[in-house]
Amino acid sequence: MMGMKRRLIACLGLSSLLLAAEDNPFVSRKDPKSENSPAGEPRRCEFMLEHLLVDSAKLMSWEHEAGEPSDEQLHQTVAEWVRDGSAVLDHTAWVAGADGGKLFSDQILEQIYATEVLPGGKGAWPFPTSFETRNCGHSFNGWAVEEDGKWKLAWEAELVRILSRGRPFSPIAERTCEPGDVFIPTFGSLRASAGGPSVWPDPFGEKTQRIEEPTQLMFEKGGRYLWGRSKEPRSSATRLVFVRARVDPEPVEPEGGLPSRIKLRVLRVDHTKAWEWLNAPDGVDPLQAWEVFSKDPAALAWSLDGWLAAKGRTTAEQIEEYCYPTEYIPGMKWEVTRKWEEADKRGEKAGIATKEERQVVEPAVGAAMAATPTSFETRNIGVSFEAEVEGGRIHLAIESVAKVGDTALHRIEDGGEWRVDMTMPEFGHSMIQTQLPVQCCGWTLVGVGGEFLEGGVADAAHRLMYFVKLE
Repeated sequence: MMGMKRRLIACLGLSSLLLAAEDNPFVSRKDPKSENSPAGEPRRCEFMLEHLLVDSAKLMSWEHEAGEPSDEQLHQTVAEWVRDGSAVLDHTAWVAGADGGKLFSDQILEQIYATEVLPGGKGAWPFPTSFETRNCGHSFNGWAVEEDGKWKLAWEAELVRILSRGRPFSPIAERTCEPGDVFIPTFGSLRASAGGPSVWPDPFGEKTQRIEEPTQLMFEKGGRYLWGRSKEPRSSATRLVFVRARVDPEPVEPEGGLPSRIKLRVLRVDHTKAWEWLNAPDGVDPLQAWEVFSKDPAALAWSLDGWLAAKGRTTAEQIEEYCYPTEYIPGMKWEVTRKWEEADKRGEKAGIATKEERQVVEPAVGAAMAATPTSFETRNIGVSFEAEVEGGRIHLAIESVAKVGDTALHRIEDGGEWRVDMTMPEFGHSMIQTQLPVQCCGWTLVGVGGEFLEGGVADAAHRLMYFVKLE
């Protein structure tokens, strides 16, 4: 996987410091303002998510010998297995910010697939006519709120994967399809949440159902919890999902004056190295991460700078406008009408009559049946951030979107080969959302997440580390 070719994003335009910029309707953005933002001096908090894969038989054997191990003991053991190669570090997400608002880390692949088809002609594939998009990948958020002198910690995590590309629509499609072709996929989801309002949609309701009041689940600050455990589909491995939260006991003291400039740097680093650093026994200092990970110049993935407005929203982006088809039509049947005149005699009278003949013509199988694009949309791909000052906090959303591949949805026979004539793009989407104290600071680590490689494969070998500097 480490050797897979990465898709480079061409930078066609740079727009820095766009106040109250108009939203791009083709890019889904979260509002940089987190929910329930409190007033007053903020306290620093952080949330960490880990997905570890371990052989099921090995895990059950160890648990039988260990008796009833704690979540912390289980994590320590599996971490050693990761280090000796007998377990797999699959995913790590970490996000830090201020208390009182949700902190997000997303790694999403947007998968487009057909939901309706028309019968094809003789010897042709059924023709897709309607499509849907499903977000696959990891989504994680957490928040900390102080209530009556006690801290309420909550989090939500979701993993959505494509388990199968789907069964071909017809026998001829089954005989001529390639392994990467997409029909109606089978998706698998792993979801977990605790301590806060539910955001998962009710599958039997028309709209997303939300619980207005948080539940009363309480978690120890700094404690590590096994919050998900599932047998991997079609595998001998078990997936263990660990979460951990920390909250600083003292509020952040304002120092360094009010910033007027914001700088962003994103580093692509070795996954295991980042995971080991984040799992330091005494916790991590976000101000020290830059010194540890910035020594390799090749690690820089992208960077953006912008002026920070005292009021209103600041946006900086570096994007390419990518246009792609969203609707197609197939080769169509047509009707031919032939008219002529001829002598006509009815009884004793003779005259001239006009006659006609109608004939339905079908196109030949092959290039004549090729799909033709009829409608298009534009998607902004590239990198961007949005920042907005509110009270003593800066609400910050950092986002990157890349085209990582194309999915084949329809094929035609052409010269004895079955060629792809209908595709939809795959977009990889990574995002960090947090809030920071409004004060000058050095390079500060605010988030860690993943990305997708060309071909729509999650990059398990690397992590993206997001650094912000206010000055």
